[in-house]
Amino acid sequence: MKVLGENANRDLFVGANNQLVLRTSLDATLQACKSAIEAQRGEMQYNILRGIPTAATIWAGAPNQQRYRFFCIQALRDIGGVVSVRRFDSDVFEDVLEYEAEILTEFSPEFQTVGSSLSAL
Repeated sequence: MKVLGENANRDLFVGANNQLVLRTSLDATLQACKSAIEAQRGEMQYNILRGIPTAATIWAGAPNQQRYRFFCIQALRDIGGVVSVRRFDSDVFEDVLEYEAEILTEFSPEFQTVGSSLSAL
């Protein structure tokens, strides 16, 4: 697996060789997992049905963490290189959603952790 590298702001960036950073194998898979969870439904102009419906499941009314978890696990399983998802946890504190997942990839014999926090839209 290969993906263009993203920095902490989810922007593509140039490496020391003045070229876009390319991530491969485990790094690419972990970045793809994080991007899949943080991509909002309707955000992708060429496929508005992809992405996690965070606005509908977390930010509209009472948070539905089970539904959110279902969409996130499904998105993780759809990523090339992901073998299984052992755990997915999320919690909402005021206007911040925190998530953490443990995934097994074909690039490492050990489970890897991905996670971050998202603010309300």
